[in-house]
Amino acid sequence: MDPLSTVLLVLIISSILFLIGAGLLSTIDALRLRSYLKANYYDRWQYVTTVPPFGAGGGNSPRFFRYVFSNEDNKDEKIVRLKDSIKRYFYTAIVFAFTIVVSVVFLFGIHFFHVV
Repeated sequence: MDPLSTVLLVLIISSILFLIGAGLLSTIDALRLRSYLKANYYDRWQYVTTVPPFGAGGGNSPRFFRYVFSNEDNKDEKIVRLKDSIKRYFYTAIVFAFTIVVSVVFLFGIHFFHVV
């Protein structure tokens, strides 16, 4: 195996591990935010967790992510901190996912088309 392929494989594996880590940390902060909303802003918690027709307490991801990326409730410092943390992990996950895709394309290009 040539050195470039080895580097790309290491990059892919490390990116996958970082992607998993970012996903786990984002999930933990999302759970903390939902818990904080339930304890302190019950009406907002109901809105972001309601899944029609089942009611509140579910995992309505589109509503939750719209809430995380909105400016609502930004006067509460803890909410701002948790929302920023979730956004940071989300952006990190996007970067690592993109890195994986690009690395795989280069790896296939090297081995199957003898590019580079």
